[in-house]
Formats: sequence, C-alpha cells, structure tokens
Amino acid sequence: MSEQSTTPHGESSYRSLFDAFAEQKYNGVPLKSIPDTIKLIVSVINYLERSFNTRKGSVASNLEYGLPDFPNIHDKIPKDVKTYTEIIENCIRKFEPRITTGHVIGWGVDKGTLKLHCIIFIMLISGEKYKLKLTLQGLGNNTLEIVE
Repeated sequence: MSEQSTTPHGESSYRSLFDAFAEQKYNGVPLKSIPDTIKLIVSVINYLERSFNTRKGSVASNLEYGLPDFPNIHDKIPKDVKTYTEIIENCIRKFEPRITTGHVIGWGVDKGTLKLHCIIFIMLISGEKYKLKLTLQGLGNNTLEIVE
C-alpha cells in the first residue's frame, strides 16, 4: 500500500505505508528519537488518549470503541463518579491489551480550570507501573499524562 504526494516542484511521488508510519510523532517528537526504555508507555498513553478522545459510536467498525459523551458533567459530581469510573476502566480493559491492570483510584476537579480529572493506576505487560492523570475537557480534548 502506498500514498501519493506531490513534491515542491509539482512532481508526483509515492510513499510507502512503512514510510508514513516511520515518520510518526508523539507530542511533536519523532518516535524514532524516543528512547527504547519508554517507547511502550509512550505508545500506551498515545493510544489511550486517542481512545478517550473518540466518542463511543463514532467508529463504524467498532461502535463500542471510545468514551460516551459526559453531558453536564459538573452537575452530576460526585453522584456519577462510580459510573464514570466503570466506563473508563471498561474502555482500558477492552481496548488496550498491553495493560494488565487499570483502575481509577481517585477523582478531583482542577481548581483553576474547574475541569474534572481522575488518577488511573496501570500496570503494563512488562510489569512497569504508572499513575496517569486523565483530564476530561470534552470536545475531543481530553488529556492523559504521567503523574508519578
């Protein structure tokens, strides 16, 4: 499989699928420059972030993929925190096989922005353990970062 592109001189050229993947970046950093020791967690965070920013039902090949909309999320806290916890944990369990354990261990609201966030404990298939902070911002802008 290949992809056609145009050179600056208007000439047609083809890039292989491998070439397209080889140029991938994470947060603006080329993947090939990321140290091997952290490539797994970087890949997992990248994939989870994409999963958490995909609305459930929007992927035709898998209608269960992603998170549902959380309408009026601030109006239902802490009443629906248990439901949100189950949804996030199920998403991790269903769609990220490189995580052997994934649990939401706490919720909070960022004081300055009033955005809801949770702390997720994960253990990778390699045995590495991480705490991640998922900030629910809506509109496909949820963020995920390592906190410890």
